[in-house]
Amino acid sequence: MNESVEIGNAEIRRYLLRKKSALITVGDFDLMFQELRRHTRRWDVPIDDLSYVMLRQAIGGSVLVAAGRPPDESSAYTFNITEPPINVFCSVNGVRSTVVGRAFLEDVQAEEASRLFVESHRPRGDPTRSVLNVIGLDLLEIFEQYFVQSVQLPTRFFELGGDEMIMIQSLPQSDPSWILELKRTDAPACIEEADEAIESRTFAFACGCTAEKLADALLRMWGHKPDDLFGGQAGIEVSCPRCGTGWFIDRASFDRQWEKHLEAADLDEFDG
Repeated sequence: MNESVEIGNAEIRRYLLRKKSALITVGDFDLMFQELRRHTRRWDVPIDDLSYVMLRQAIGGSVLVAAGRPPDESSAYTFNITEPPINVFCSVNGVRSTVVGRAFLEDVQAEEASRLFVESHRPRGDPTRSVLNVIGLDLLEIFEQYFVQSVQLPTRFFELGGDEMIMIQSLPQSDPSWILELKRTDAPACIEEADEAIESRTFAFACGCTAEKLADALLRMWGHKPDDLFGGQAGIEVSCPRCGTGWFIDRASFDRQWEKHLEAADLDEFDG
């Protein structure tokens, strides 16, 4: 594993709190958020403090959720906030145990209400999609709204000291009033009283994008008209839509990839 992925790791631990019939998921995101901060400094558009807090909440919350989901499930969350206008996106790949996220601060389409879009899929199942109107700027609270409205499972999210976050979920036998009345200051006691460790998983902040992958995506739109894409330049810089990393796309390499694409298409047509 390369050094950047090691730096971006977050350990997620899950426990059972029997006396309250609840599941507790705790994550230490210190190293992951260090890598996130370094990552955002490379963006073309600087991220403000509010947007960064929202992005880290989206990443932390989505990883806490993923830790309790099937290991082959991948999910994507898009928080479309109306005021201030901002889109926060994060995606968790369960198979690779990775997460990536980005905040969009420009050209955000304003809607009448803030919304959360959730998409998830597994290799052998149909994808699922949920859309709900949400309230507020605290994305951990918006995760709670999602669990109440779409999952029908009372769930609480809190930020603890440092870069720790916790998710507490009630099981069917749990007293619903108990979890609804929980406060952040109650969370450490829940961890101390947990009587059974369930599992531990490690997630890494990593996208997996490369110049070649972005060029492949551009081929589908611009392969027949590369002059319109490059405008006479020897290459262009494009940013990954998932993480915002900038990549240089060389015109000569792009043309070679297009030629290989055409050759492969001709072979498929011949074989058919």
